Amino acid sequence: MLLASPAWPGRATPARSEGSTALADGLIQAINDFRLQSGLSPYTPSPALSLLAHEHSANMLAQGFFAHDEPGGKTFRERLGSVLVAEGRGKNWIAEENLATTEHEPAVADVMHLWLDSPPHLANIVARTVTDIGVGIARADVGVGFWAGRSDVYAITVIFGPSQPSLRKSVLVAPVSGTVAVRPAGQTKFHRLRTPELLEVGSEIDAELGRSRLTSAADDEGHLQTADFYQGRYVADYEDDFPEIEPPQVVTTVTLSRRLTGCPGTRTTAGVEGKPRKPRKPARRQNAKERHVWGAGTGKFRTKGQFASATVRGTTWFTQDACRTTVVKVQTGLVDTFDVVLRKHVTLRNGQSYTAHAP
Repeated sequence: MLLASPAWPGRATPARSEGSTALADGLIQAINDFRLQSGLSPYTPSPALSLLAHEHSANMLAQGFFAHDEPGGKTFRERLGSVLVAEGRGKNWIAEENLATTEHEPAVADVMHLWLDSPPHLANIVARTVTDIGVGIARADVGVGFWAGRSDVYAITVIFGPSQPSLRKSVLVAPVSGTVAVRPAGQTKFHRLRTPELLEVGSEIDAELGRSRLTSAADDEGHLQTADFYQGRYVADYEDDFPEIEPPQVVTTVTLSRRLTGCPGTRTTAGVEGKPRKPRKPARRQNAKERHVWGAGTGKFRTKGQFASATVRGTTWFTQDACRTTVVKVQTGLVDTFDVVLRKHVTLRNGQSYTAHAP
């Protein structure tokens, strides 16, 4: 029996499998094929939404309920909101969810037939207000609670939501306060950021007069990380951290990008350059002979200057470039500072700083 979208306590041992992964991929393909036939753009597969969907499927089997809201626990809005609000989306975010369950692995066509015959589920499949899709499927040998007396049970969750960052490809940037502007990769002009925006790597963010929130992919499994960067201008990207490790760990990089001028013997400095704009409030903008950025958050982030970089896991820190120095200061937490010239690492803790010098 196949059921579409309540609730009993219990335990199970749900887990992902190659079969469930193939089923998830098949559902995404079938949903996107239907959208294309309906004249709609396909959804973008999101590892982050897939991870959230799998967690809900596994939780339903473990606790023995079949519903969008946990019995005596989080509602759907609370469950999704804990992630989307943290990204800087506020309270007006939009996301939807389809559920299905069956005894024994279902066929993609059977699940699609069930949802297409249900107006609420069909509405989510053809929605125009969301862009990304995540499918999570969990299986248990023996069902409990709602599934008591059944074996080889499957729980299927599909989340339709807003755009999410993808490892090595994109980041999500949201304005927190003040004025934040962005220059998407490959473009020459900045535009003011008023709502969260998914940007390709290599995009430049101007938060000299504001505070920006950067959400990036921590890995290819769907985990996300968020940090605020402010009083500075930077380019966001990913790079391998300790590339000798297999698979290599990936760190999100924030490279100081405001052009330095007036440095003796050079027209500009090394590093990422951005096309300067006419300052709206010159008195508040950084001096042309120095550039800096503050960072505050949790995750694998690295700020990069000319002569040093600072890698964090969760802290509040400051990175500043001048013509011949890069200064890293730690307000709270722990920072691994790498001196590019001396090729050495220096660990900084609360209140400590380090200055790297040009050769």
